[in-house]
Amino acid sequence: MSHRQASVNGYESKKEWSAVQHVESYLNIVNDIPHRSEGEGILLEYVPLNAKRILDLGTGDGHLVYLIRGLSS
Repeated sequence: MSHRQASVNGYESKKEWSAVQHVESYLNIVNDIPHRSEGEGILLEYVPLNAKRILDLGTGDGHLVYLIRGLSS
């Protein structure tokens, strides 16, 4: 698959994530993504409870980091 073919919602570059409008558009639909909570649950199963560091790629609003922090409480 070429770089041009790898797009999400018709967006083909990474620059759009620096545009407030693009981020807001994503945040408006993120809760409607099918099976999102199931996917997050599976991801959280792989996070060791004694993890000292988690790499946050900074591609959202901190939602996953919030969930991961909840594991330690």
